[in-house]
Amino acid sequence: MNDRLKQFEHYFLQAINRRLPESKQITNEAGGVVERLIEAYSTPVFGDTPRLYHTFEHVLDCIQSLVEHRDHLGLSEEGFDALVVAIAYHDIVYDTGNTSAIDTNEYLSAEFAKHELVSLDLDDGFIEKVHLLIRQTDHKDLLHPDYLCSVIRDIDLCGMAVDYEVFAERSAQVRAEYAQYDAETFAKGRIKFMEKLIADNKLFYTDYFSKILTEKAIDNVKRHLEELKAKV
Repeated sequence: MNDRLKQFEHYFLQAINRRLPESKQITNEAGGVVERLIEAYSTPVFGDTPRLYHTFEHVLDCIQSLVEHRDHLGLSEEGFDALVVAIAYHDIVYDTGNTSAIDTNEYLSAEFAKHELVSLDLDDGFIEKVHLLIRQTDHKDLLHPDYLCSVIRDIDLCGMAVDYEVFAERSAQVRAEYAQYDAETFAKGRIKFMEKLIADNKLFYTDYFSKILTEKAIDNVKRHLEELKAKV
């Protein structure tokens, strides 16, 4: 087991077990909640098209970022735990053919998480918090005023503030997940999404991530937009 997976299991199981009596504590047993979660991230995104970016590796990246920056974000124990669980499930449903404005991938991911967490007999308040946080990772709806919603959105986009070669590779992975669309159609949709992300030169919502990541991430997005616009 690699260190990143160990890190995930530690914080995920800790977040769950803090809310369960000793008699109901869970472990990483075969067929258990952790195994089901990881297996769900191997489902195709459309037809036989495999996941390339929205994989469990992305979840591990997000958990690593959360842990690394935790002390700078002023998170309570309960808030940290809710973020860990929400991150774990936030892309568990990822269907690139889903065009519903209601049953979005994020909403369906939140429902998947809710079903799993209800089965573990976690309290309703914690489950609803996780449900809200997952829904906020669509990066489309208005930001909810809960501070944790700002944190999870920022964590989800931390990967944009990397060397451009890595950014371009990840963008190519996302493009491959939408293989059913021709280049021009995909580029138009991607341009619209990216331009909305960096409207007013703002990409991150927390003061902390805004200060350390905005410049690099927006430079990457603007360069990527230039490449996309050349295709339409």
